[in-house]
Amino acid sequence: MRKLNPVRYTFKENKNVTLPSGLQHGLLAQELEEVFPELVQNIKKPVLDEKSNITGQFEFKSVRYQDLIPLLVQSVKELSAEVETLKEALQQKEQALVFNETSSLSTEEKQVLLKESYYLAQNYPNPFDGRSVIEYRLP
Repeated sequence: MRKLNPVRYTFKENKNVTLPSGLQHGLLAQELEEVFPELVQNIKKPVLDEKSNITGQFEFKSVRYQDLIPLLVQSVKELSAEVETLKEALQQKEQALVFNETSSLSTEEKQVLLKESYYLAQNYPNPFDGRSVIEYRLP
């Protein structure tokens, strides 16, 4: 998935096929084909003259975007799980910094101290683009 690059484009005028006009958003079929060849179709359309006689064939690639949706959903799920794992690991490290293993505080005392301590987390997303969230805790 990391090899895919979303692009903005406009279709070139082509008398052999009718394509949408204006700005489009999507993936380049040639790039997608390298990662997920099953999501790209080779389309062949007959080229007709004024008398509707076939004079040739026009070929182009088409992306099956609907088949890409389950792959994107799975990627989001995997990333969400990884974020949660990293958050838990970070929280454990923060607690370990606050409560050194050699600390003589009881578990109950540590919980009270944790609840009453200041906390400032790293902003996310980092780097941010227009908006960022910073978690904090004040006693």
